[in-house]
Amino acid sequence: MRVLGITASAYTQPKPTVTGGTLTSDATYYYRTFTSSGDLTVSGASLTADILMIGGGGGGGGGGNAGSSKSPSNVWGGGGGAGRTIEFSSQSLSANTHSLVIGAGGSGSSRGGQANNGNDTTGFSQTTAYGGGGAGSGAQPGTSNASWHGGGGGAAKENAGNGGTSGGGNAGGN
Repeated sequence: MRVLGITASAYTQPKPTVTGGTLTSDATYYYRTFTSSGDLTVSGASLTADILMIGGGGGGGGGGNAGSSKSPSNVWGGGGGAGRTIEFSSQSLSANTHSLVIGAGGSGSSRGGQANNGNDTTGFSQTTAYGGGGAGSGAQPGTSNASWHGGGGGAAKENAGNGGTSGGGNAGGN
């Protein structure tokens, strides 16, 4: 009797080999996670993948301000804005080395200062997931970060938050 179908010994297409990042899996997918910059290397054949890129979050604001009319006990720093996310479905990755730059979160501020914006994540034909806005504190408002960045940083109690610009995120609260 002849059975038609594909068996492992009859499979003639090359299979891709992937290295880089941390490998995990569930019942449906294999995942390659990068928490710092590195290379995703695909060899042997191209690969179809779903991709999620996230920019670094903005730093948090420090509480209080020496020059504030309010006491430090009721002036708080805001929370940093989220990094922008970009999702791609069913993307073909060629057999090649794909360099990735993973954006770190912004550093927080001291009392009365303004926190730093998160850093950008780039890769896959220079696609960029922008970092979030840094938060404000006592006398400083949160930042909006540059065009197309993630959410704006939250502000301290006495200042309004700023928004991500050009559709890149919403304003932080106060």
